[in-house]
Amino acid sequence: AFARRIASAYENHDVDMISNGERWLVQRLAERGPLTAIDVGANRGDWAKAALEYSPQARLLCFEPVPATYATLVRAIKGPNVTLLNMALSSQ
Repeated sequence: AFARRIASAYENHDVDMISNGERWLVQRLAERGPLTAIDVGANRGDWAKAALEYSPQARLLCFEPVPATYATLVRAIKGPNVTLLNMALSSQ
């Protein structure tokens, strides 16, 4: 069971930020000072929302290539140090 959980985490099957530990990690990192982060595949902005909740002065660079999803992201995420980009990132 433990090995399956490790494999599932590695393959990123659990997208719930509470159960997969991402929310806990964001909170712990924010305790060290304002966050600076790049959110690749920002989707609807769940990760960015958590970052801004724990670190209101966070500097975020969020990438979301799907136009309809990007429009949702724009409505959901605002901040003086937040940059939203409607584009994808790749190795080429």
